Amino acid sequence: MEFLNSVKKSCLFLLLSVLILNGCKEAVAPDFNNVNDPNAVLFQGEAPSNLKITILSQNTIKLEWQNNSDYENGYIIERALNNNKNFIKIGEVGHNVTSFIDSNAVTSNSYIYRVRMKNTITNNTANIVNEPYTEKIKLADNVSDFRLSPNGEYVAVKKNGEITVLNTSDGKELFNFPESAYALSSDYIALPDYSTNNQRALIKIFRLSDGTLFKSFILDNEYNRRVSYMTFNHQGDNLIVLAVNLYRCKIDANSSPTVKRNPMLSSLNSFEIKFSEDDKYIINSNASTAQYFTIYSTDNWELVYKVGWITSVVAHLVNNSVVFYGWDKSLNFYDFKQKHSVGTIENDLNYGRCNEVYKANINNTGSILSAYNSTDKITWLDTPYDVKIDLWLLGDDYSLVKKFKTLDLGSEKPIVNEFSGRNDFVVLTDSKNLYLWKYY
Repeated sequence: MEFLNSVKKSCLFLLLSVLILNGCKEAVAPDFNNVNDPNAVLFQGEAPSNLKITILSQNTIKLEWQNNSDYENGYIIERALNNNKNFIKIGEVGHNVTSFIDSNAVTSNSYIYRVRMKNTITNNTANIVNEPYTEKIKLADNVSDFRLSPNGEYVAVKKNGEITVLNTSDGKELFNFPESAYALSSDYIALPDYSTNNQRALIKIFRLSDGTLFKSFILDNEYNRRVSYMTFNHQGDNLIVLAVNLYRCKIDANSSPTVKRNPMLSSLNSFEIKFSEDDKYIINSNASTAQYFTIYSTDNWELVYKVGWITSVVAHLVNNSVVFYGWDKSLNFYDFKQKHSVGTIENDLNYGRCNEVYKANINNTGSILSAYNSTDKITWLDTPYDVKIDLWLLGDDYSLVKKFKTLDLGSEKPIVNEFSGRNDFVVLTDSKNLYLWKYY
């Protein structure tokens, strides 16, 4: 009897223990009516969004999108040719991966891409479609100068005595600052402030997300160091400042910026400094009177290439080792690392002299060329202009493959044009209007 009572007590203890343990972790029942619950019969998931297509080369297209679901176990990438809606699978990626390289594309074709979640429960899936398109947005008027952020999301313009930051998606004004030299990254805008410190340059860096001050620091202890030019690298962690001397300011989120003066380039007289895509080189050109451009290594600041007696304002770095520039009626591509020409487009475009700032430009990967069509009926009198900019797809050898877009500027002659890191093209016209085209 004593033994039976002991067994009963043990069983009761075990039963109470199980009940207590179950009480510590309450089971969550699936919500069968919630399409975002992976246990639901009608599970669909939150669709990915913001699909972006970037042409990397003649046969390579990069896709990027935003992951909005906690439950997806990967994505399937599909492609349709010429808007026929007959999608075929071209690849898949795993959980939380948000990019894909299509290396079997023919970028002169028109494609529709679709990204959808893998789904092991039902065949109901969410998808997004990105079709080729051209969209023209007027960003601002009365503009004298502009800078485009590397990611293409922001543009800073000089107008009406101010520096105004705009959202490129709709031209909405975000922030205003007193007019001065300025630099724009994908996250920050930097400007000098002389109102304090007895005319010593105080550099202020503001966040583009909300306009708040991120960092401020004294450039050096010298007086009257007027900043003539500023630029960020693509990464946004280095700020180059030209104020008689050239300064490199390393930006760290967790500490004060470190400022180093470069005595080797103390006599640099520049109106434009740009970084290569990998930030290992800078190209220095003068948009005023100098007839040369120079390329320096950012590791040791040594001169690696120089061209004299050429209009330097159309010189650009592409693919981290090639410089592109126009001269007379030719467009030239030169590998400054290997020290040899890698391509020339001569007379093929018949666009007239190419060494003017608005004549030609190229994107960072060297896959797309813009050329202003000077063969249209244009006069410099009272007759309205008929102005167009052609966008050409280039091959791996920088040859012309196909003219895939023509942008109509109407009666406005282009003065400056620039590509962003995504498929955006910004043009400033002689009437001081600033336009953005989303062209693919």
